[in-house]
Amino acid sequence: MMSKAKVFVDDKGNSMLFPAYIYDEDEFVPSSLWTVGMKIRSATGLKMQDGWIEIDRAKFPHIKTRIGHSGFAHGSEEVYLFAGPEFNIVAGE
Repeated sequence: MMSKAKVFVDDKGNSMLFPAYIYDEDEFVPSSLWTVGMKIRSATGLKMQDGWIEIDRAKFPHIKTRIGHSGFAHGSEEVYLFAGPEFNIVAGE
């Protein structure tokens, strides 16, 4: 099953997804998603990209990592890093 997600990019060009904001084809996407993007940008500096990326969750190449900020309930949130210089280093590319 294909899913769609919003991509967040840091100032170094690393692209990542927040697992909580990945939606299946038939899943409802809340209209408040833009507001969530602004809160994440304010807290972390990550910019939510326009549009959606379509992924197959079972085959999506990524590295699980965490991004920290005191505004998150547990001090950090898991993200899926999938492109950019940090991904390339860890992936050995």
